[in-house]
Amino acid sequence: MSSMGEVIPIHSRRIFTQEEALDLLPIVRRITETVAADVSELQEQIRFVPYGEPLYKRLYSQIEQRVRRWAIKISKLGCEPRGIWLVDFDAGTGWFTWRLGDEGLAFFHSHESHPNDMCAHIMGEIPS
Repeated sequence: MSSMGEVIPIHSRRIFTQEEALDLLPIVRRITETVAADVSELQEQIRFVPYGEPLYKRLYSQIEQRVRRWAIKISKLGCEPRGIWLVDFDAGTGWFTWRLGDEGLAFFHSHESHPNDMCAHIMGEIPS
């Protein structure tokens, strides 16, 4: 490891061990918290603008753009954005799952489960 820290590969799908996912989680959390706060501010602004107004369209476009950029950043880290502020780390047999507000990787779900079946297994009960 250099004095600048560990190099994180980008632009590639990855298979994560639980430890690797936990190591990357602070970066995923920081990116997500920053973008979510920005989007929240825009959502607060758009609430007071009549639908169809040019400002409404501009704010809506900014929200979409920020969410899209967030998903691209998460994907570049090798993770899978599964929904707004929901990130999966592929473990080979399933996914470790994190969502904004979670302290850590609280859940695991298998590849066979439906992507929307969040939290099929609580961490510590991961099937081998």
